[in-house]
Amino acid sequence: MHLLSIPTLALLLWAALDRHSYGFYSFLRWEVCIAAGILAYLAYAKKQNTLMVCMILAGLIFNPIVPLHLGRGDLAREKWAIFNFAAAGIMLWAIIALWPKPEMPDEAAPKMRTEPSCGTVNPHTEQMTAAAQCLLGICYNEGNVAPKDYKEAAMWYRKAAEQGGATGQRLLGICYDEGNGVPQDYKEAVMWYRKSAAQGDAAAQSLLGICYANGTGAPQDYKEAVMWFSKSAEQGDATAQRNLGLCYTNGTGVPQDYKKAVMWFHKSAEQGNAAAQSSLGVFYANGMGVPQDYKEAVAWTRKSAEQGDALAQRNLAALLSKGPPESFF
Repeated sequence: MHLLSIPTLALLLWAALDRHSYGFYSFLRWEVCIAAGILAYLAYAKKQNTLMVCMILAGLIFNPIVPLHLGRGDLAREKWAIFNFAAAGIMLWAIIALWPKPEMPDEAAPKMRTEPSCGTVNPHTEQMTAAAQCLLGICYNEGNVAPKDYKEAAMWYRKAAEQGGATGQRLLGICYDEGNGVPQDYKEAVMWYRKSAAQGDAAAQSLLGICYANGTGAPQDYKEAVMWFSKSAEQGDATAQRNLGLCYTNGTGVPQDYKKAVMWFHKSAEQGNAAAQSSLGVFYANGMGVPQDYKEAVAWTRKSAEQGDALAQRNLAALLSKGPPESFF
């Protein structure tokens, strides 16, 4: 069993932490689906019903026969990273829960305790339970595996969040931010974002920065926004990198610095962020923070336009119709 589950765990973590080819993800679907099926059967045999249900869900989500598609771009990659981390957590839970235990001879077997013991809870199992709850919430939120039900999703996110799961805390914050499954409450959203951000969750740090920048759920504070954008951007969050670039562009919360703006736009654009690609095109077109470069302006604006960015589509039309002028936009 562990000859299959341990490599699957490693592949899921690798998939969550880096980009790979389409062939790799196709192989990963088969690997996870087969491993989940075997582990679900073993969990059933050992009467580990919660683990069995989680394995069935993982198998359905990763199944290669009717593949689940979550769109394209940063948002889709973020969603799959959550699925990959959650599935890796469930795999680790399975390894711990289903690991063969050595049999003890009768004379060496300890007597059964009749009173409850505070030492019987496995902290690793508890943590994996939070990951499974979060995964179940995502299934209800997306409506791809289970019927779409925002209230049910919020309930499972809350269970994960109350166990201290950073992803669950962030997703519960999003529910309050958008009013999905719970009454819209920006202050409550900020509270959960902060809990998640304090644990180092890059996406939560980015969302918390947006709340401070816009003054939603917290007093408007550009310096605080920049601090959280920076923490997130340094971890590689493309949205935070783009927003930090905007802060340097406009001089909000930091001194205006076009070179630093370009640096952060580049980092975000290279990850496929359409808004950053559009901004980078404008900077190259006007020579802001970089030497004016018509070809680079067209290249980055085209990348953004092909992802559907309306501003980039208008800018691309202007670039192509007028040719390389002294200044654009």
